[in-house]
Amino acid sequence: MALLKRWDPFKEFLEKFFSEEEFLPLPVFRFSSYPVDVYETEKEVVVNMEVPGFTKEDLKINFEDGYLVVEGKKTETEEKEEKNYWRKERRQASFRRIIPLLAEVDYEKAKARLKDGVLEIVLPKLKKEETQKGKEIKID
Repeated sequence: MALLKRWDPFKEFLEKFFSEEEFLPLPVFRFSSYPVDVYETEKEVVVNMEVPGFTKEDLKINFEDGYLVVEGKKTETEEKEEKNYWRKERRQASFRRIIPLLAEVDYEKAKARLKDGVLEIVLPKLKKEETQKGKEIKID
């Protein structure tokens, strides 16, 4: 006696989508992660982020309201007509990571370097007397 299974088109789609044989060229459906380690010492906060394949020109680092924002965008400009690609996945990549900073840091003295696909950002901590204590606002 044969065992019959009910056909599930959604399950079939997911299996094909995540299999190696299928390729979906839309970058919006590509899942990627750029792992981050954040630690602090007595004098600084250090962020290490894996960004393989990115150059320093591809990366942008900003500080926004107590958050460190790291963005990366790269596109391939060279197109070789003589190649007959079976699969082309490395044409473009982009990411945006927002990292909350739990310590007061001196943004003006922040330093970053990129080596072997790892972005290291060093943020010197502000001394307690340098942090803003707050300000009373008088009502007119």
